[in-house]
Amino acid sequence: MKKKNEKSLPSFLWRWKIFFETIKIPSRITFFVLGIASTVWFLVRVIPKPSRAYYPCMRTAAPFMSSFVIYLLSLGTASFAFRRFRQKIREARYGLAVVFFMAAVVCTVIYYVNDEKVSFAAPADGANQPMGTARGIMPGRVVWAWDSAATNAYCTNSGDEGMPYNEATSDYYFNPKNNDQGVIDTMMAEAIKKLAGKNTEEEAWEAIFCYFNQQKHAENRGYQSGEIIFIKVNQTSMSWAGNFNYPDFSRNIPAQYDIVEMNPFSAVALIKSLVEKAHVPEEKIIIGESMRNLYKDEYDYI
Repeated sequence: MKKKNEKSLPSFLWRWKIFFETIKIPSRITFFVLGIASTVWFLVRVIPKPSRAYYPCMRTAAPFMSSFVIYLLSLGTASFAFRRFRQKIREARYGLAVVFFMAAVVCTVIYYVNDEKVSFAAPADGANQPMGTARGIMPGRVVWAWDSAATNAYCTNSGDEGMPYNEATSDYYFNPKNNDQGVIDTMMAEAIKKLAGKNTEEEAWEAIFCYFNQQKHAENRGYQSGEIIFIKVNQTSMSWAGNFNYPDFSRNIPAQYDIVEMNPFSAVALIKSLVEKAHVPEEKIIIGESMRNLYKDEYDYI
């Protein structure tokens, strides 16, 4: 039986989905496809901007790329060296023959060692062992807020099959009716206070701004009039496969509505806290995704 979020898939896409779920692709083909794709992806992204090498997606692609490159270099060099070894033996140039033979042996060893590396699906150092240098107003602190009343646990995350998004007739997780803004506001307030280790939002924002300015400008001060606050949200998949209508950016493909990214209700809670507690003028707050747009319903709600 198809899941609810799969019902809206066109029949030909559904058939392809079933095909790729059942097909068994040989491991060597998978290795070459992943190796080529990872190498191209890494080079295209990192060469124009080297700092991207630290992005999570680049760090994921790097092992596939390096293994693939080492595989090709070691195998290719070993093959070349063995051919040259045989050639030099026939030419009675034994000194060069030994050099090529040793090179072939070394490359062969590298090939097999690289081929047998152990891969880990999780950090090898185990859980609850943070890496790196703890930073932030409370160094290393990560705040998590949860309240079962914030959202509708019985939301079906469905709508009119094959039709563009319609708030009135749909029941998606991002519908206002499935989110309690008041509860989310309270969660945001508690998170901000816990992040800064303060008893009130006003004190928390003052401490956060002071810490930021101390780190960036060597000035122990809070927010100053005229400064602009930019809230960067995560909306990376907004442009996938034409999943919006131009020019109003309304949602278009229900099959992709289960991609959870920016939550407008959390964004509103943060903006309200900045305006009401940190006293940042509303017109001095910018919210957006630097590479993508916001959906119309998100923009309208915010």
